[in-house]
Amino acid sequence: MSNKKELLWASRFNEPFDEGALKFSSSVHVDGKLFREDIQGSIAHATMLGEEGIITREDARQITTGLNEIEKEIESGTLVPQWEDEDIHTVIENRLKEKIGAVAGKLHSGRSRNDQVATDTRLYMRAKVNELHTSLTGLMETLVERADTYQSSIIFGYTHLQRAQPISAGHYYLAYFNMFRRDRQRLSDLMQRVNISPLGAAAFAGSTLPLNAERSAELLGFNSIFSNSIDAVSDRDILIEFISACSIIMMHLSRFCEDIILWSSYEFGYLEISDAFSTGSSIMPQKKKRRHRRTDKRQNRKGLRGPHGHAHHHERAPPLLQPGHAGGQAAFVRQCRNRHFKRNAFQPDAPAHTPQGRPAQRAHSKRPQPRHGDCRIPGKKGYPLP
Repeated sequence: MSNKKELLWASRFNEPFDEGALKFSSSVHVDGKLFREDIQGSIAHATMLGEEGIITREDARQITTGLNEIEKEIESGTLVPQWEDEDIHTVIENRLKEKIGAVAGKLHSGRSRNDQVATDTRLYMRAKVNELHTSLTGLMETLVERADTYQSSIIFGYTHLQRAQPISAGHYYLAYFNMFRRDRQRLSDLMQRVNISPLGAAAFAGSTLPLNAERSAELLGFNSIFSNSIDAVSDRDILIEFISACSIIMMHLSRFCEDIILWSSYEFGYLEISDAFSTGSSIMPQKKKRRHRRTDKRQNRKGLRGPHGHAHHHERAPPLLQPGHAGGQAAFVRQCRNRHFKRNAFQPDAPAHTPQGRPAQRAHSKRPQPRHGDCRIPGKKGYPLP
């Protein structure tokens, strides 16, 4: 095979890399999404090299200018990565060499593919964690607004799909507020371990060149630099931690979507899903499928939708959830007064006599009032928004 593309590590070999092996090992279709982070890290490294006098400032300027142009080429589709390039790092560096010549080779002064890839990964992770954090914040704000609107609306709380206790609809919304608040806290905690720069660790033991790792970290917006060069380039535990946090978020979203699916059914009738986000059946015209809720429940998405995306939003609330709606309140009161909620604080009918034959004590003469649960609203007095 005669390689059209130059592989960055191939200088010591006499024979070209086998085409089948290259196809098998090529990752450009996966790591291509890191092109912005790769260019960002390379610009910071070149800037530091120029400031420290390791390369000339003119060389640093040429490298930086060429990298900015390559970023625009990839974004516009002018430069399309091919599998022969092996990975996105090779795509960018080969293109840089085409643009500015041998000066491009100076970009790897004091830098290995190891700390380069580790830096790209952390930059990408930082952006995604911030995106999720912002999405969760928007969702939490929406839940607080709903809780404030519906804090006086009384609905049934269910256990094992049976009506169990009366609750405030606002109390229900705040339950999910607390779940997503913990999710956001997990992401904030993770960010402390993500936002550390590995650039300067080189292959795994640093470099003999007088690199300024603190300056590189400053240019990239990292909070700190690595404390151990081996650990900096060899461990990816932050990815596992991120996947764990995302799994918990998806579990909470799945619960929320399952509630929406049940509550929008004819049997419950609490919610009405907009036709814009529903599908029907080809043989059963009465059916209205909550397709997006079911899809949200079953699939792990690449990211969260915003607070008004159709994963969380219904167009209108049903009568029972309308704030201060007399019909819903009256229906609840009637249910509490029927034969299933007569005595002993919402317990089934008490027996007239105890097993010993003595008359059973009657419930307190004053009709018990349902407890709606703690519905303090975040942002209001006594419950500050975190």
